[in-house]
Amino acid sequence: MNDEDVKKITKALDERLKPLIGDIAKVKTKLLDINTSQFRNYTELSNIGKDVARIDSTLETINEELGTTGRKLDILWEQVEKVTIGLEEVKEKLDYNKTYFKTGFENTNGNVNKLNKRTSTIEDQLGIAPPPELNIIP
Repeated sequence: MNDEDVKKITKALDERLKPLIGDIAKVKTKLLDINTSQFRNYTELSNIGKDVARIDSTLETINEELGTTGRKLDILWEQVEKVTIGLEEVKEKLDYNKTYFKTGFENTNGNVNKLNKRTSTIEDQLGIAPPPELNIIP
């Protein structure tokens, strides 16, 4: 083989390799694009991870506050139950007193009417006319 043959072989190889070199350049460009895209995705995922951590921390704080609020509500509920029991006792006593005083009033009113009748009878028999301010109004 001489120089001329080597040049011919080199020229033939160059012509056959040109399309492959172009394809390799295209593949390289696509790989760079993919690499850039992956880096962008990694950065976005990293930011999302930070956001998730921040949200997680916020949720922990909210859960702690809810726990505190829940304990306060439990304490308030116990107080409401105690007050409710107290109010029920007061209601029972009021109902009893209402009945007691109603009965007492009816008895007193009946006694006043009886006393008025007796007094009127005696005044009529004795001919006494009481002043109007002393009249018993039933």
